[in-house]
Amino acid sequence: MLKLREEDYAWAITHLQMKGDTDLFPPPLELEAVASFPDEAKKLLQATDIGSYSWQGGRSTIVPKGTLSFRPATQLDPWDSLILTALIYRYGSCIEKKRVSCSEETVFSYRFLPMKHDGDLYARDADWPTFWRKSRERAVSIGGYVAIADISSYYNQIYHHTLENQLQSAGVPQEAAKSIIRLCSKITQGVSRGIPVGPHATHLLAECAFDPIDQSLLTAGYVFCRFVDDIHIFCKTREQAQIAFYDLAEILDKQQKLSLQSHKSKILSADEFIEHADGIIAETPHARLEKDIIEVIDRYSNGDRYKNIDFVALSQEELEVLSQQNLETLLNSYLSHSEPNFVRIRWFFRRLKQIGVPGAVPFAVTRLDELSPAIADLAGYILSARNSYTGAWKDLGDQVLYALDLPIIQHSEYLTIILLDLFASLPTLNHADSILQKYKKSSSMVKREIIRVATAHKKSHWIRQLKEELPSTDPWLKRAIIAGASTFSKDERTHWLRRIEIEKEVTTDLEKLVVKWARTQNP
Repeated sequence: MLKLREEDYAWAITHLQMKGDTDLFPPPLELEAVASFPDEAKKLLQATDIGSYSWQGGRSTIVPKGTLSFRPATQLDPWDSLILTALIYRYGSCIEKKRVSCSEETVFSYRFLPMKHDGDLYARDADWPTFWRKSRERAVSIGGYVAIADISSYYNQIYHHTLENQLQSAGVPQEAAKSIIRLCSKITQGVSRGIPVGPHATHLLAECAFDPIDQSLLTAGYVFCRFVDDIHIFCKTREQAQIAFYDLAEILDKQQKLSLQSHKSKILSADEFIEHADGIIAETPHARLEKDIIEVIDRYSNGDRYKNIDFVALSQEELEVLSQQNLETLLNSYLSHSEPNFVRIRWFFRRLKQIGVPGAVPFAVTRLDELSPAIADLAGYILSARNSYTGAWKDLGDQVLYALDLPIIQHSEYLTIILLDLFASLPTLNHADSILQKYKKSSSMVKREIIRVATAHKKSHWIRQLKEELPSTDPWLKRAIIAGASTFSKDERTHWLRRIEIEKEVTTDLEKLVVKWARTQNP
């Protein structure tokens, strides 16, 4: 029997509360219930035997990466997310010790370094920009040629037996390793390869599985930099770069039956690579206007891309730099390319989110269809401006409501739930009645977000109609309906929540916490 410590779950609760469970999906409403009763949640979680725990799984959908590129993504059941995060917190140091050392400045992705004060799971100074800066530095110092390799669909190709073996060789207890594999198998519906894309905790699992490939490249004498599935190998001659590709392809095939993406893999001269790196490093602005805007943000964040900044602290001169005209000019320039760089667009919205500057809000809302591959970061930015934007939110709500009926949005379950989350998180956008009319024809995932909108707008009369659906709904919808009971009058809420407990319609620990949370709202 394997049980985790109270401190493991305490950290997991803090991490999920501060960072969310994923960067792709709206934060689960259940996390608020857990955060409201942390001691009770920890007690329930500590009773879990990891070796025999039955994972609930998650919900998956297709997420756009670019105009014509996509990836599957998964949001774990919130209780599963708590347990997996606690597992990674407990045994992450074992995995990290087995990896190529940070001092080698070779592997930059997801270096395990949990921080209690801000909930970070990974080191901030080992990231995508650092990977590119170090790659550029090596291209300058070594010269010659750079083999740029990209592995095809890495997360989806990880064999479960490879991951299990690597976890155990890192010192993760057998019960924990096998439990993690059961979760992966649950998500892949029995297919023996693939790990969930999206949850923060699964990044370290992918890195654990990749370690033999890193070690093989080092043993072969290659100097390289890697971030997840992107690899840069530095060679003196073009012929050596070609040989490096042969060696890498053989290592990938023999280790894990992985393959390279031919359209993304190429050989560049050092000079070509340096020019390419200068254009792709997000923190190296390629336009004067972008440089001026980022300088204002960096002035207050000291270059920390995660630090939130008080908008009211800006001077008039700085506000002029961050004006609506300047922000719209820059965003228009991003979209003017035949193939917009959505990596850069997402980065820019994340930087604007730090300061909650309102100037780009109208543009973001009116160009939702064009910006859809960046929609999660765009939505996060809009929410950050809730206190600084002084325009009419209801008028913006008109635009978001209109976007919900656009063919490209209607065709994507993912895009739809992100926009619905805006209405749930920003009731000032209004239009709840129009959104509720979409309920009957919607998927289960979309229905859940519509219930959240109804709850945020206190549409108790509408939520009341869903009470009879409770026994037959899926767990995600069920918890949303229970949370919606927080809008009922105290007497009605108390009576109904008590009834579903007596009739054993509340069966899981997470449902019990959501019931307790709903019972204590609006006393």
